[in-house]
Amino acid sequence: MSLPMIPMIASAVGSGIQMVSTLQAGKAAELAGEVANANAKTRARQAESEGLERGRRLSSNNRQRMSAIRARMAASGVQMTGSSSDTLGATASRLELRVQDVAYQASTDAMAERYSGAVSRFEGRQARSASYLGAAGHLAGGVYDASSAMNKMKKTPPAAAAGAVG
Repeated sequence: MSLPMIPMIASAVGSGIQMVSTLQAGKAAELAGEVANANAKTRARQAESEGLERGRRLSSNNRQRMSAIRARMAASGVQMTGSSSDTLGATASRLELRVQDVAYQASTDAMAERYSGAVSRFEGRQARSASYLGAAGHLAGGVYDASSAMNKMKKTPPAAAAGAVG
């Protein structure tokens, strides 16, 4: 192997290494996006489950609270008509609204997690696609460097290439 061939071979090897590492980085980014998406889906299911459980507990507490209010009203001789009935109804509405707020918050949290996961997956896929372009760029650069080295080798007289002094 002649000395002028070394830069051409080094350029080809270097370009090959850059291509492979670029493709591996893209694949790793895509995998990371998929893992982040799976984790986000798990967090979304947890948020929904926790929200349902909080809603159930709150609803149960609300029923107990309303029962206690009715019992105190009955014990004190208040009739369940007119303004006392309206007040009781308004209290029940406020308590139910809290249960609905918990359900809405859980749904919103789950939706945000799912969206976050979808974005992570999209970013990973975009990184993978970009890695193909990067690898093609490294290949083109390597071909250019190798052809430049080849042209330089062709233009250099054999005595100069061997390092001979004339």
